[in-house]
Amino acid sequence: MNITNQYDVFIAFHDSSRSSGALRQAESIYNYLQQQGIKCFLFPESSSSSVYKANFIKIMQSRLLLLVCNDTIARTRGGELDVTKNYHLYVELDSFFALTQSDEAFRSVNDAAILYFSENGQKTIVPSPEKLHALFDNRNSFHIATGTDDEDAFDDVLDWAQTRLETYETNDASGELMAILAGRVSDIFNRTIDGVNFRRVMRQATRIKCVGISNWTFTLTDGCTKLIRALNAEKDVEMLFLDPNGKNVALRAEEERKDTRGQVIASFDMLRSELHSHFKGQAEKLAHLKMYTFDMIPRDNLIFIYTPSDSFLFVQSYSHALPGSACPCMILRRAKNKESPLFEYYEGIYDNIKCDFKTRPLCMNEEGDRHGL
Repeated sequence: MNITNQYDVFIAFHDSSRSSGALRQAESIYNYLQQQGIKCFLFPESSSSSVYKANFIKIMQSRLLLLVCNDTIARTRGGELDVTKNYHLYVELDSFFALTQSDEAFRSVNDAAILYFSENGQKTIVPSPEKLHALFDNRNSFHIATGTDDEDAFDDVLDWAQTRLETYETNDASGELMAILAGRVSDIFNRTIDGVNFRRVMRQATRIKCVGISNWTFTLTDGCTKLIRALNAEKDVEMLFLDPNGKNVALRAEEERKDTRGQVIASFDMLRSELHSHFKGQAEKLAHLKMYTFDMIPRDNLIFIYTPSDSFLFVQSYSHALPGSACPCMILRRAKNKESPLFEYYEGIYDNIKCDFKTRPLCMNEEGDRHGL
C-alpha cells in the first residue's frame, strides 16, 4: 500500500447522521466536481465502510481539502469548530493542517477551502468561517452558497480546485512505507520485517522518542526492559504520556470503554519501580531520559527509532471505537538524505504535542506530584 495521491479533492463535512447536517450539500458539490472531471473522495460515496470515522489515509491521498458546512455546524463562542461535537471532522482538518506544516509534504494552506451553505440566503457569515480552524485562519479561503443550485459558488470552488491542481507536481510518490500490520505486535523489536532486523535496529539506535497514552511498549509489556537496555547504552530517550489528570483522558476512556487513566498510572508505577531499582545512584544514565505529559486529544501512538544510517517510525492511530492495540500499525522507513514526506508529517505532529502549552515535564522524584512520578 503506497501513500500516493488518488484523489484531487477530499470533501469533509459535519453531522453525517443528522438531517440538518451537511451531507446533502456535500453530495451536491461532489456530483458537480465529479462531472467536471475533478476526482473527489466523499464518505459514503467513495467508501465501502458503513461506519464514519476520520479518514487519515484518504486525506494523505488527496491533493486538496474542501470543508462543506452550513449554519448548524457547532462552533464555540469565538467561532472555532466545537471539537467536542465535531471530533472526527476536527481530526481530519488537523491532519491536513499538519501536512501543510511540513516542507516535504507538498501541501499549502491554500490547498484547503470552505464551501459554506447559508440557510438564510446571506452572503455574510458572522463569525467568519475562517475562524473554524487554523487551516483557514486569516485568509479569504471560503465560498458562500445560498443553495445546492448556486452555480456561481460552485464555479468558484471549481476555479479554486483547478488553479491549485495546476500548480501541483505529480512526482510525489513516497517509498517510505515498509509494511502494515493488522494490529500492535508486542515483540516487534525482536522480529525481522521486510528484511530489517529490529533487534539490531534497537542496538544501533542513537535516539528514541515516542508519544502515546501509556507508551506501554516501553513500560508495561516487558517491565521496562527495552527502556532500561537503551539507557544503559546511553541512548537518548524521550517519552510523551497522556496526562492522567487532564481533561482528555476521560474522552479516550469513553472511546475505548476502559480505564485509560488507570493504564497511564500503571505505566508510571512501573517506571518508578524499575528505574529506581536499576539506576539508583546512576543519575548520569537517567539523564538520557526525558519524559512529559500532554493534555490533548490522543490521536496517534508514534515510536521513532533513529540510527546513523536511517530512521524508522511505528504509527498507530487511535480509533474512536477500538483500543489502540487493535488498530493497524504502519512501519515507515526514512533513508539517510532521502525525502520522507510521511516521516516529516508525523514528526510535525510529535513536535506540535511536545510544544503545546499544556505539555509539562514528568519528574522522577520519590514522592511524586501531579505531573511527576
